[in-house]
Amino acid sequence: MSSDLRNRSKGRTRRPPLLPRSAQGSGGRQIGLALAAILGWFLALGALQGWMDFRNLLRGEEQWFRGDMVFVNRQVKLSDSMGFTSSSITPSLLQRIREVEGVSIAEPVLRNHFPTTVEIGGGAIPSIVSEIFLEAIPTELFDPETQGWQWNPGDPVIPVLVPRQFLNLYNFGFAPGKGLPPVSEETAKRVRFSLIVYPAQGGNPLRFTASIAGFSDQIESILVPVSFLSWANQRYGSADSSGYNRVAVALQNPDSSAFYRLLEDNRLLSSRGTKETARLQILLDLSLGVLGSAGALILVLILLLFLAEAESLISDHRERIHKLYFLGHQPGTLLRRLVIMRLVSAVAPALIGLGLVWLSRRPIANFLEEAGLHIESHPANITFLAWALLLLLANLWLVWRIRRRLLKLYQ
Repeated sequence: MSSDLRNRSKGRTRRPPLLPRSAQGSGGRQIGLALAAILGWFLALGALQGWMDFRNLLRGEEQWFRGDMVFVNRQVKLSDSMGFTSSSITPSLLQRIREVEGVSIAEPVLRNHFPTTVEIGGGAIPSIVSEIFLEAIPTELFDPETQGWQWNPGDPVIPVLVPRQFLNLYNFGFAPGKGLPPVSEETAKRVRFSLIVYPAQGGNPLRFTASIAGFSDQIESILVPVSFLSWANQRYGSADSSGYNRVAVALQNPDSSAFYRLLEDNRLLSSRGTKETARLQILLDLSLGVLGSAGALILVLILLLFLAEAESLISDHRERIHKLYFLGHQPGTLLRRLVIMRLVSAVAPALIGLGLVWLSRRPIANFLEEAGLHIESHPANITFLAWALLLLLANLWLVWRIRRRLLKLYQ
């Protein structure tokens, strides 16, 4: 009987609260930390999403080549036209370009050494025949994700890459003057045409089937795979050792002073468009990298502040924690209370930061749409994945540190 009374009286004993009110900290400080965390999440996720949007905008224009590629050619002068000098790039000059600091790749642009024409139409449709010239660049200067740009002897179709300006000239110049309808890029890609090769040594012409693989703003001539042009030059072309008309260069730094000094000293010109694209890409990457790093730094500092606050709380209330242990509270009970309180402080700003990134997409997408650029009105899946992964890892680390600190007191 006496033992039952003791148990009942023990059950009626009011236990002290697991965590004191001071554990929740100053309201102003908590609000400040929450606002800083929201800013950190917004900057970090916004920079990641902005970087992906910029890459997608470039790929949306079918960027076939590396963003750091420029074309180099000689500046043509009157003496070149009169035959006193040559406008070609010699092998020795090509080697000097390769040795310049900041140049990662420098390869000659291959050209056809045989006459060639293109024929579109035939049968019931009137044929259009035009003499053209072909060029090819090495595959290492293409974007790594480029697909459909391979050719092997015996393949039925030769892929062709056409400057987008050619299609614009047809749609807005030639077609209206002839009363013809404009042609979209997708329609042009469905058309098969004949590529006719005339052997330089004489003989019957050879007819190949070709199709447009895509259009690009980075080129100024019609490109075919280097495997086809090398094979065709070897079989049907004439020997040519006069040098190279153009060189394709991949620059690690588009503003390399040594590179442009070499161009000036040797009467060389570079394609300004690709240089500006590479410069813009580097500047945007740098800007977004700074914003993302600032956001990540804010999040790391707040995480460390959360941890320091939790450890300070545990240290300040060490005696109270010992009393709770003697009253029957297990370490897991206090850990859950402490962790839940910190998780609420961590998850809420993360959700708000992600929401702000989502809400900001609509006005940005509308603004770019008016400028002729299209991005999705919602964040990419990788943004959500990065958000969830960072939040999970940060909270797991925080829980692990708090748990280890608590267990030391219970030992």
